[in-house]
Amino acid sequence: MRTFPLAPVAALLALPFLACGSSGSPATSTDAGTKKGTPDAKAHADAKTTPDARSAHDAATGAAPCTGVVGTCVPIVAGESQSDIVTAFATAKPHTTLAFAAGTFEFTNTLTLVGTPNLTVKGAGIGKTILDFGSQTAGADGIDASSSNGLVLFGFTVQNSKGNAVKVVNSTGVIFEGIETTWTDGPTTSNGPYGIYPVSVTDLLIENCKVSGASDSGIYVGQSANAVVRSNDVYGNVAGIEIENTWGAVVNNNDSHDNTAGILVFALPNLPQEGTHDVRVYDNQVITNNQKNFGASGDIVSKVPAGLGMLVMAARDVELFGNTVTGSNTAGIAVASYVIAQIPITDPNYYPYPYNVSVHDNTVTGSGTMPDASVQIGLLVQAYQSTFPGGHGPDLFWDGEFDPMFMPDAGTATNPMYICFDHNTASDTFVDFNLPKFVIYSSADGGTKAPPDGGLTNLPSIDSFDITPFTCSGVTAAPIDAGLVFSDAGI
Repeated sequence: MRTFPLAPVAALLALPFLACGSSGSPATSTDAGTKKGTPDAKAHADAKTTPDARSAHDAATGAAPCTGVVGTCVPIVAGESQSDIVTAFATAKPHTTLAFAAGTFEFTNTLTLVGTPNLTVKGAGIGKTILDFGSQTAGADGIDASSSNGLVLFGFTVQNSKGNAVKVVNSTGVIFEGIETTWTDGPTTSNGPYGIYPVSVTDLLIENCKVSGASDSGIYVGQSANAVVRSNDVYGNVAGIEIENTWGAVVNNNDSHDNTAGILVFALPNLPQEGTHDVRVYDNQVITNNQKNFGASGDIVSKVPAGLGMLVMAARDVELFGNTVTGSNTAGIAVASYVIAQIPITDPNYYPYPYNVSVHDNTVTGSGTMPDASVQIGLLVQAYQSTFPGGHGPDLFWDGEFDPMFMPDAGTATNPMYICFDHNTASDTFVDFNLPKFVIYSSADGGTKAPPDGGLTNLPSIDSFDITPFTCSGVTAAPIDAGLVFSDAGI
């Protein structure tokens, strides 16, 4: 793998950036099939109502969170002890609904679900049922579910967890529907890293959720397959939505605004599931994602530049279309290799270059007016923005890094990785940074070459604003169907 000499820029132009990583196990499905309804829809339909478990409790408390639920239901009402709720979670049988009434429920420990299929955890709605972990002294997360096939999480708020708000791992057929995760102190480093955090989940639906305050990613889908992320409101996080090392995902109709970065599609090294591919990102509103980065120092996500609308890094077969990306202070839509991170690659199976990426029919405006100079790429954009078209950072950006051994069927000598920018806003500006030829001129960093133009680097002599080689129809990513349709009837 070729690298370019950006390492000295750490001293000259601040620190490098990238995003985050996680661990889990691989999932391989690329088509979830055609099943409809919640994962346990048939079980609900076949089950008889069992009111005896809840009737006496409801009569005593005057609350009926199980009203309308078909099948076994365990009511949880305000004032119920934490130990009773923890026990209800731990002892729930398959095809059970754990139904929270309206109210605030305070916890000092994680609520855990392990190995029980076809459970539903429901509340009275966002902001009505609040699971508050502000006094948490034990456990890393708010809700932690593992091996929980057919899990449905619906209609509640999780706030102020010590770690991740809601984590689900090693599961199939999982629905996050109309839940909120948040940290009420606003954007601070002490917030938990992830809001909605599925890892190694096959067949996943995240919709109509509200996520804010995560110090890493608001909605993170990692090492998963057949994921649908749609119609969510995601704001005030470091990364709004991140798809990472995932095989097959759709991200559509989300409102990702006022984060550090809006939407990320990444492939990172040293994870059990290699690569990210077959991702469609469309019809999203990605607006003013200029939040100052508040990721924890030392975490790789802390290197993400503020003012980044969308970024595809080291992923393949990715299609971005129909998105509105507005007011991104560093860059609008960027496609880049992992080389840009300047982090040594120790994974022998990792491929650091993006290829077959199509960015088309997007509206991208107001980019690059105030690049984030606290990180390396942002400072490069700031230093040379006066030389770019329009005198500002690019609406559309490619780092120019390519694999010299790679030539896809449609690739050319001037576009070897088949990166396509086509039919976006007519006024969009484009920059190919051509980083393989990048040279730093600075005696302070050990440079010996004389700057040809009196500058610190040779960027003005190597970058290109010619989008013609990249005006191509591009790949059409395969549609993904998680096979899940949420209905609150009977749960």
